[in-house]
Amino acid sequence: MSIVDQNGLNVGVASELFSGLLLRRLGNDAIVFFASVNGPTAGPIDFYHATADCSDGRYLPISGGAGFAYFAAVRGGTAFYTKTVDPAAAAPVLIVASEHFGPNEDATQPGTCHEAGDPGPVGVLTTASDPALLNLALPLRLK
Repeated sequence: MSIVDQNGLNVGVASELFSGLLLRRLGNDAIVFFASVNGPTAGPIDFYHATADCSDGRYLPISGGAGFAYFAAVRGGTAFYTKTVDPAAAAPVLIVASEHFGPNEDATQPGTCHEAGDPGPVGVLTTASDPALLNLALPLRLK
């Protein structure tokens, strides 16, 4: 079942109607993310780092999926996810710092760097823009 905005723009395919889990294509990648009638659900995001000053690349915890799509956090027109899906195959990374972003903070910008403990296996962050998600005409609805 498709989920569309008020202008009929396809937002995604509902893979789980009750929880609002949607599947959407972003270029060659397929992502899953949570949404409601009010659009993509924005929760907190934590990015992890192997340097104490957060000057290296960002990492995300591996969500443990091994299917056909990557779990993403969507903020406005940007999706944040890792393509690393197998914790056993992930290169070990010693995490020492993190950046925390609240639901209304811009995670595309550098955040405040904090000391962090080990979140478990991590994968390199992929960031993808999707301008269609930025300008949704709400509320979303089933098609």
